[in-house]
Amino acid sequence: MAIYNDNSDTIPTEVGIDLEFFDDKGQKISLTKDEALIGLASLNNDTTMNGANAQRSAIEQVRVNNGEIVEITGSSVKKHGNLAYSDTDNHFKSAGSKFEQDDWDTGTSSSRYYGAAVAKFKNVDKISLTSISYKRPTVWLAINSEIAVPKVPTAPRYKESKSHKTFTPEKLKEVPTPKLEELKKFVPEKEKTVPTPKVKLMLVKVNGVPTPIYKPKEKEPTAPVVPTVHVHDYKLSTRPQIAKAVENSDKMNINGQYVAKNSLNRFALQTEVLPANRTTYTKLVFNDHLPSGFKLDVEKTKEANKGYEVVYNEKTNFLSFTAKKEILDAVNKNRAKEYQLEALSVWGRPSE
Repeated sequence: MAIYNDNSDTIPTEVGIDLEFFDDKGQKISLTKDEALIGLASLNNDTTMNGANAQRSAIEQVRVNNGEIVEITGSSVKKHGNLAYSDTDNHFKSAGSKFEQDDWDTGTSSSRYYGAAVAKFKNVDKISLTSISYKRPTVWLAINSEIAVPKVPTAPRYKESKSHKTFTPEKLKEVPTPKLEELKKFVPEKEKTVPTPKVKLMLVKVNGVPTPIYKPKEKEPTAPVVPTVHVHDYKLSTRPQIAKAVENSDKMNINGQYVAKNSLNRFALQTEVLPANRTTYTKLVFNDHLPSGFKLDVEKTKEANKGYEVVYNEKTNFLSFTAKKEILDAVNKNRAKEYQLEALSVWGRPSE
């Protein structure tokens, strides 16, 4: 036993227990043939420092010195090497326990298995245990040959098998022997002689292959003089045709009609279909000299043509669209097929 004066130190208390068994003639019983099971019960853990138990909280353990610990299904007491104890509080439901301590820690409770374990011994002449208590200078351990379990299973009841009836097989009926037909003697027919057919020989005269007549070998032509080639570097450009339509803000065609001054209108510049098998386009520019008296809405025009760089000279009323990379990539993606560009939108208002 070890006791410390300082209350802040843990107080381990250990008590060794040796059990020997004798028969009615005083002869010592050795556990050598069959395994012996001993119940270890009432192992408490109230370390939550809860209420009145705060001054006497403890962990009750038992060490099996010459045997083996077996856990009970559903018990809070677990095997820790050769020690058996609960490593969680099993006193209070508020601390996580399945039961309150008063509900299981009695000798008659059906829930007493919750604080119990089993010690198994074989080939020993005595049972050696050590009862241990931490945080309290007292020990408590219930040892019993009765082992607490959650519920003893009911032995299955089997139906009694019915007595076998004597089976007498029916006598087989005699099968009449079939009458065999008398075998007939087989006489093969005499082989008939097949006359040999007469063959006529037809001779055909074959004309010989005529001797070919070869043309005299012509004089080989003189190799031409290799010409001198002059290459002029040039750049090819093309100008697709553009159709111009005029619409008002309601998308109605107003081409050739009178419109209200300062009303919002749209020029739709539609390029003809680009031909199939075209060369790679490296630059695509559309220029338009706007009519006098037409005031361009620059921001709305840029918003409507996001795939182009839009440049406008207000003094000359000159508008230019230069295709960005995404437009050129779309034009050049499949040059074997025709390609239709979306119409350009020029938004503005007549000021005269």
